Amino acid sequence: MKSNNDQYFASPQIQGKNIGTNLKEKIDQFYTFMNQSGIFRRQFRSISHYFGVSPSSSAQTDMIRSGGKSGQLAMVKVNHYRNIAQNLVQLTISQKPVPQPIATNSDASSQQQASLAKGILDYYSREKRIERFIRDAVELAVICGDAFIQTLWDFDSEDISIRTIPAS
Repeated sequence: MKSNNDQYFASPQIQGKNIGTNLKEKIDQFYTFMNQSGIFRRQFRSISHYFGVSPSSSAQTDMIRSGGKSGQLAMVKVNHYRNIAQNLVQLTISQKPVPQPIATNSDASSQQQASLAKGILDYYSREKRIERFIRDAVELAVICGDAFIQTLWDFDSEDISIRTIPAS
């Protein structure tokens, strides 16, 4: 038997007036976990380094600072982190994903549907530039740990809408 904590906050068993309270509690639990586990801190440091800002000093990749005992040195931060992350992204997406629909039955109708599905996938891949969203999601995943691609049917334009979503 599930405890009240394990029950989905919007399930029909929960009264309508409690949904807002339960949702706020779930959000608070999420942010508490993210702070206590150090995930937010890790993401902040990763994003800072990726964009060339050192979170522990005033070093930035777009600035030349003076250093040394009497300012005789010109100091520059080199962004190795971004270079490594970009290489990882390139290695991950270097082979383009090519989904291949396969008919589960051998009848002509199923074969025709599989062929139509391949055409639709090729069309959306070309017209919506799906690879761009995949690259963005991989880049976010490398920097932040997770990312998602959301694909929804847009009833107004009768077409799909795609966006990349960071995990947190």
